[in-house]
Amino acid sequence: MDKFAEALMKFSGSLVAQYDTVFEHRGNAGDSRESAVSEYLRKVMPSNFGFSKGEMFDSAGANSGEVDLIIYDSVFSPIFSDGSGKILAPFESCFGAIECKSTLTIAELKDCVRKIEKYRSMKRAVKITNAAQLLPYVRVEAGPGMKIGESYNVPLFGVFAFDNKIALDTLLDMLKLDVAIDYIVVPGKFIYIARTSAQPALIGTNHVIAETENAVAVWIMYLQTMLSGIKLRGIDTHGLLQRLTAEMPVRRLVFGPGDRNASMPSS
Repeated sequence: MDKFAEALMKFSGSLVAQYDTVFEHRGNAGDSRESAVSEYLRKVMPSNFGFSKGEMFDSAGANSGEVDLIIYDSVFSPIFSDGSGKILAPFESCFGAIECKSTLTIAELKDCVRKIEKYRSMKRAVKITNAAQLLPYVRVEAGPGMKIGESYNVPLFGVFAFDNKIALDTLLDMLKLDVAIDYIVVPGKFIYIARTSAQPALIGTNHVIAETENAVAVWIMYLQTMLSGIKLRGIDTHGLLQRLTAEMPVRRLVFGPGDRNASMPSS
């Protein structure tokens, strides 16, 4: 085993301990689990990925409602915060979201499916064609004689639970016909994966569950692999500016060709 994998598996054991510590100080299970997961992810994931509780909104005006953890682009995209630790993020700026649970039960799993289905109903461009998407705001258009493969912009939605009360056979039976959830991870117990491709047609076609003590380490590598393959598109800031200024009263000043160089009147 290489040193990186060994260090990652060793470091992943701190997540549950961190949750216990945060819970002891805050006394709120919801805030504690989300804080523990987000703080852990900030330590082990590249800094271009941000992790925060908040809401997502799309260009059609739809809103996700409160999301346990939004995975967002922390480099190029406009993210709004009121200082409370929660954010408001354009859906185009989001790589995905994580639902965090203390204990995964059948009722909690159904709640996760319901929320994630709502997230998936939000609108954004899924396929990017005839362009090399280098960065969210930088791409190279393809012309005649130049061929560039398609890239996809499908967000990744999963569940992180600190414990599990669902038999694995029951879990698979519940999820095998449902493509809303891309993965589920429970530290020290298992990781379930339903998506290994960025192409929408292949999402949910392979369901795999692995019982392993190294579930968190596998999850981190899975996250890095999948998130790095999601090609975000920058939000339409020009269109947003037009909508914001459409109803503003404007005083228009008209100058002649020589006015710019005209001398200032003497005092």
